[in-house]
Amino acid sequence: MKALAITATLVVLLLSLGIAVLAVLPSPQPGEQSVIVDVVPEGQEGAPTGDEAPAGNDQRSDLNIPELPKTDTPGLTLAGGQSGDPKRYALPPAPVEALVEQSEYGPLPKIGEDGKTPAEAYAARAPTGLGREVPRVAILVDGLGQADVITQVLLRMPPQISIALGPYGRGLQDWVAKAREKGHEVFLQIPLEPPDYPTNDPGPHTLLTDAGEAENEGRLNWLMSRFTGYVGVTNYFGTKFQSTESVMRPLLTEMKDRGLLYISDGSASNSTAPEIAQSIDLGFASAAVQIDAQQSPEEIEAALAKLVETAKAQGTAIGVAEAGPETMQQILRWASALHQKGIALVPVSAALPAQS
Repeated sequence: MKALAITATLVVLLLSLGIAVLAVLPSPQPGEQSVIVDVVPEGQEGAPTGDEAPAGNDQRSDLNIPELPKTDTPGLTLAGGQSGDPKRYALPPAPVEALVEQSEYGPLPKIGEDGKTPAEAYAARAPTGLGREVPRVAILVDGLGQADVITQVLLRMPPQISIALGPYGRGLQDWVAKAREKGHEVFLQIPLEPPDYPTNDPGPHTLLTDAGEAENEGRLNWLMSRFTGYVGVTNYFGTKFQSTESVMRPLLTEMKDRGLLYISDGSASNSTAPEIAQSIDLGFASAAVQIDAQQSPEEIEAALAKLVETAKAQGTAIGVAEAGPETMQQILRWASALHQKGIALVPVSAALPAQS
């Protein structure tokens, strides 16, 4: 009985400590995404191995996440009016060996000797049979890579939803495999310098405006080597970096040389990316709508309505959404009704202006 009482006392103390720690954790600033960084210890910064399983004890694992319908749920109509067995949307395994360059940092994407690019090889299949007059919308869900529960919610989404994984979580290659099995194409989300850096620090190996080109190239190579099989790159933070032509041009040139796409989240109103991308013929798009996980249901509904209206006006429109259970649930309901409105949900790679 004494041992049982001691054990119970220890449990109470541990729970109290946990609550105290949570109470002093800083909250994310309004308008910015939060990130859980799983920093690799010094000297162990090699690329993740393929046999690392996604973390099963993530600190978000106690969230009360609502059960979402799977993509084969009756009544869920996918792009092009297709529904049914989700296995039909499974993408080929990644990586393709011919599109991998082995470097001191780990595997990096490259264009194959036959000219095939990672953007072509890893893109999800766009729905067939759509007329050019059909408006197309795409959703890129980011803020993933650290919270396996959130990621599992995402993998119940329609396969046309594209996902962006951050570079800091463990077992990222396993998540790429899981995503592609469900039909989701994958992007790499890289940290870029915000205006208030280093007070607001996106994470290790952030690309900086005052770093030399060689230093930023090394940081970028480290970030790109965290996993393979991605269609392209998208930014995490980075309004200052994206507005600085001298650092954005080398970054986007590297994307072009490696056969990748670049998708801006649309947060930098004075971004130099559109002009640079056009000048080097890089596959590029900027999101028309941003959906923050902290937004109210009404705000998310309004953002999704704006995305549809933009697609009707311009032919295509991309929205970027931060992962969160309520956000995912609203997007799922919205996506299930798109076909009835004459709108096609497509992968992000199929919503680039040049492909509209």
